[in-house]
Amino acid sequence: MVSEHSSVGVISARAAVIASALALALVVVIAPAAPATTATAHQRERTGVSLVSQTRWVTGSRMSLDVAIHSPVPRADLGLKLTVYSRLTSLYAFDLSESGQLAPTELVLGSTPIIPLHVLHVTGTGVLGVAMHVRLANSAAAKPGALGSPGLALDCAPLSCDGVYPLDVAVVDTARGTRLASFTTYLVYVAGEPGSIPLRVALVLPFGSTPALVASGAPKLTSSEIASLAATLATIRHDPGTRVTLAMYPQLLVALAESPSRKAAVVLGELRALAEQKSGAPSLEFLEAPFTPVNLDELTAAGLGREFRRQLDRAAQVFRALLGATPPQGVYLSTTPLDDASLTALARNRIERVVIPATGLPTNKSMSPTAPLRMLLSAPRPRAGALSLSAVVADSALAADFAPSAQPALAAHQFLAEIALVYFEQPFGQQARGVVVAPATMPRSPVFLSDLLEGLESSPIAEQSTVASLFSAVPVGADGAVSRITAVPAHAASSYAFASSIGNALSTVNALASTVPGDAAFLSRAGDATLLAETAGLGQAARMRYTAEPLALVGQIEHAISLAGARTVTLTQRRAKVPLTIVAAFPSPIHATLMLSSSTLAIASRYFSLPIVLAHKNSPFEIPVTARTSGVSTLTIELVSPRGGILLFEHVYTIRSTAFSVVAVALSVAALIVLALWWLRSHLRRRRRAATERAGIELGVANGE
Repeated sequence: MVSEHSSVGVISARAAVIASALALALVVVIAPAAPATTATAHQRERTGVSLVSQTRWVTGSRMSLDVAIHSPVPRADLGLKLTVYSRLTSLYAFDLSESGQLAPTELVLGSTPIIPLHVLHVTGTGVLGVAMHVRLANSAAAKPGALGSPGLALDCAPLSCDGVYPLDVAVVDTARGTRLASFTTYLVYVAGEPGSIPLRVALVLPFGSTPALVASGAPKLTSSEIASLAATLATIRHDPGTRVTLAMYPQLLVALAESPSRKAAVVLGELRALAEQKSGAPSLEFLEAPFTPVNLDELTAAGLGREFRRQLDRAAQVFRALLGATPPQGVYLSTTPLDDASLTALARNRIERVVIPATGLPTNKSMSPTAPLRMLLSAPRPRAGALSLSAVVADSALAADFAPSAQPALAAHQFLAEIALVYFEQPFGQQARGVVVAPATMPRSPVFLSDLLEGLESSPIAEQSTVASLFSAVPVGADGAVSRITAVPAHAASSYAFASSIGNALSTVNALASTVPGDAAFLSRAGDATLLAETAGLGQAARMRYTAEPLALVGQIEHAISLAGARTVTLTQRRAKVPLTIVAAFPSPIHATLMLSSSTLAIASRYFSLPIVLAHKNSPFEIPVTARTSGVSTLTIELVSPRGGILLFEHVYTIRSTAFSVVAVALSVAALIVLALWWLRSHLRRRRRAATERAGIELGVANGE
């Protein structure tokens, strides 16, 4: 059965018999159906009942309950039956009742007879008005009244009936006596003498808890998401006395500003009005928030703790630019647990108060956290000293009530009943207590949020609060629970993929900042993509799309740079100047380092690394080179970012040299002379040797040999 918060009536005490009457008015919507005598199985399965509204806090003897019934079963075969169960005494019992189970100590206090719907008055087309009077007595012996005025008895002593009672509302097939559909709401009875200090309830509504921008910086808000934001803001502004805290992640503001939707512009205007209102209205509060929700533990574990400062700076910049107000400071909402490094990072950024999740913290299963505590370093460092922050634990059970529901009114009353149960844990405490409710996402139903806020505003045992005022009004340890906790030395190790992808993207952003320092919009796009890649809980595929954006922007610069003129140059002299014209078709000036290299050409040393600015469409240069030899050579031209060494442009020139080298010619002539002398010497030696041989022969002949 589905549970929901309900209203509770006041019981007047007398010495002997104490009884109170509770009037319960039901409005039932019946879908038209053809006459039939017996409901089929298919018809029974299609029957549904839902809560439309109910008295939120019963402080008298009357209670109203409006329900809608949708069924193809003939109205003559339908009836209503209400059953009240014993007062809940623990959160465990409440959780069981939500799931449709009974706690071991839970009993049926009373139930009405089945009330046939056909005997009730039809107030309009398709609307069946049921006027029911339910008596609440302090004894189970109280007898039910006549048909149409059934009695329900609360079995409790005088002035001790205050509490939360499950109330089952069922649609019954009167022909078979079987339940067709039902839900469970809660009867919260506060008619006795509740404590004088109400429970403070600080509701933190998240705006932009998931990325609203794609990697390129374009908004990805759907029309339904924008409409939901508009409905939420309308609900908040409906009552100027509403006290609420907004966790505004400015990446959403950027998405609204970039959206072509007129509704987005209206929403942004509403937020601007709220931001202007907050300075003079303590009922509204903005928390200090990064550009996008981050896991501070993950950032510090990856060695990216400085990114938290960049997140806060960018958030403050957007907050000022788009909301025209001073960025909030002092209270931070952490969506993930904190370790030593995270606490140090918060303190370094002058954040002294923080809302933390209950994950990983020591908990009291029988009591809800209702007071701030001190959060200390697990291993204080000598320089850090006894660093501590004031922290309050967000109630995860209450936040779970914000999950999407088919019955928003029922979910809202379920939340109010759970608030009452937290209050009744210590109803007569001497110090103020409070709870912080920080749902992960914004409630989509305006009915849920409206019922919830109106219920808190009208509650005799709870009151709306902002997080900052809760910190101020509720002392540390006011609930008698643990008042000091220590962080773990290292909560979680960052993955290599996270650290490397973010690190590479940051290097690229740094290179872009040195390349186009005057293009603020271009750099914001690259920086925002990297910040969004740090969003807590983001999948690896989505993260890679964001971290790839800075490189994509580098590609835009690359495509904007080209060379004009021929790619082949002929040199007719050994020393000459190579003409070079760089074309930059980028909107803003490009700062780069020109680097030239060649294995066969001597280049002037200043062109090994020459800073240049491509501020015009064509930028001509003349490169002095010296050809060592004639023939074909290559000249490599590179443009590199001033920081980061990212290659922006590369091209290879072909150089043809037809000039003679004097040294080479001299060497060649010298070689020829040496060769000629060597040949002449050899020739003369051969002639002398031949002459000598002939002379010897002639002498031998003359001597008669």
